[in-house]
Amino acid sequence: MKKVPTFKVDDKVFAKVKGYPAWPARIVEQKGVKYNVQFYGTLETAVIKPKDIYYYLQHRHTFVKTLKRKDYNDAIEEIEEAIKEAGGSDGGSTESITDSINNVTSTATPKAENARNKRKRSMSVDGSSSKKQGEESVIPESGQKEKNKRNAGESLPKKLRTTRFTSTSEDDISTDESENLQAIDELEKILEVPHINDSEDKGILGDPAVTARDIKIVTEEYLTAIIAYAEFVKKEPKVFKRRAIEPRQTFKNETVLTKLPSGSFIGIKFNRDPIPPLNNEYDRAIYDETEAKTVLSLKKLLEEGKCDPETDKTLFIMNICITEAEIKEIVSLELIEHKQSKINMLKIESSLIECDAKIKRCLTLDRAQTKPALQLLERLLHLDLQPLMLKKHPHIVDMVRRLRHYIGNASAWNFTNEQFEEFMAAAGEIRNKADDVFYKFAELFNMPNETVFWEVFNDEVDSFKDQVNGLSESMVFSLTSEPNCRQSFLNRIEDDDEMKIIISSMEKTRPDAENGSID
Repeated sequence: MKKVPTFKVDDKVFAKVKGYPAWPARIVEQKGVKYNVQFYGTLETAVIKPKDIYYYLQHRHTFVKTLKRKDYNDAIEEIEEAIKEAGGSDGGSTESITDSINNVTSTATPKAENARNKRKRSMSVDGSSSKKQGEESVIPESGQKEKNKRNAGESLPKKLRTTRFTSTSEDDISTDESENLQAIDELEKILEVPHINDSEDKGILGDPAVTARDIKIVTEEYLTAIIAYAEFVKKEPKVFKRRAIEPRQTFKNETVLTKLPSGSFIGIKFNRDPIPPLNNEYDRAIYDETEAKTVLSLKKLLEEGKCDPETDKTLFIMNICITEAEIKEIVSLELIEHKQSKINMLKIESSLIECDAKIKRCLTLDRAQTKPALQLLERLLHLDLQPLMLKKHPHIVDMVRRLRHYIGNASAWNFTNEQFEEFMAAAGEIRNKADDVFYKFAELFNMPNETVFWEVFNDEVDSFKDQVNGLSESMVFSLTSEPNCRQSFLNRIEDDDEMKIIISSMEKTRPDAENGSID
């Protein structure tokens, strides 16, 4: 089995988010089996799987790229400065930042030498001999003019096309000119001049094409759900004005794609402006609603051809290069990933319930299987639990609380003195392990004092019961977020929409579619 990498708080790493290059970041905290990271350059945060995180120095030569993105270049500078301030270490790699830079330089040297040798060989038109001292330049007159233009500040494409010559067709181009064209093409490859396709004005002469990897697609359904949530919040303004702003997952380059009447796609930038200072969840929900409605209105105008995107290029992304098939695949994969995350949480909750049931079977009034009970408590200690799981199953917290005083029923088990001493030692281990688990429960609610935690927990459970009053048992069990929180509301909308799709599909295919105790 492949070993899962582990990281510590403040380790300097590359974090990979789908659709973006590996980005310099630092570990902020561990969230279960994943890590919360903060990206340098943008200061945005995200929860990343361990397999998508790499120590910076160890992978610097692989991931550092030359990009025309200020935030990326700033991020590189910031993380390297942070590593220097930390003594030259990223927290996990054995090499220092100086060693890493030297490794990159030594790796690049042979490539530079090969490029110089290749440049020398290419200075002959026919490729058979290098230019000798005193010979004329091998660049043809037309090519020399283009080269001079480039030196004057104009960009030269990677391939000179026949339309750049005086001839009007390929048949009119002489053999010498064809050979010269090949020589220039080879020279341009060495100089790494960007290529411009005949069918587009991108690259040097304009903005590069934007692909699915460069943006985070925001769907119309998501915007509609945001508006619906705001309407829900407006019904209880007093409640939500007292509630702190709930966390929202944000991404760089969030974009709403719109299909123009011409059939091409254009992007509307979403969340492009900094969020103004807001005081509570009510204000944030209203702000989000306004932004969503604005974008949806623009989307409709664009689709109807009533809006000219050229009027505000800071709002629109013009050169989207994406297909409908790509959009559907990306949205589908994100939906699957979201569903998988919910399933994983429910699996953990299922393990929690299983441990509780097995521990009770091990420690009954009739017998005491202390060894498997200890193993189950240890397993319980390492589950990636959430406060919601405990509020859904408060009897498990009560079971662990009682185990902190466990003595069994030794007086009725007719133990010998040796057996009694052995059991009492094992019972002591169970009490100690139960203490560890109970303290973990308290930490989930930010309550280091166990006595205070039990009182606060009971109040939380009562509040939770009031919130889910009216929901079926299966609906309560399927919750993966607090019942009245924003994410829970969005999850319900998503589940409802998915159920409508399933029911609609089923109707189309139907033949009659048309017609134990512990002491």
